[in-house]
Amino acid sequence: MNKKVFKVLRYERLRRGIQLSKMAEEIGVTYQTLYNFECGKSNNLTVFIKYLKILDVTYDYIVKKGIELYEN
Repeated sequence: MNKKVFKVLRYERLRRGIQLSKMAEEIGVTYQTLYNFECGKSNNLTVFIKYLKILDVTYDYIVKKGIELYEN
């Protein structure tokens, strides 16, 4: 996955005021696992899908937001 996707996921999590530890708990992984995921060190598809569900966004939304934030 493109590193910008991870940046947008983190941006959306922070915009919603969700702490990393709370998100990790909701997904069912450790804080460190989710930290590595957001840094782009891990591209676990299961974590990605759960992340999208918790944020209630689609992959298309994340891609469009990435273009909006990082391409302009």
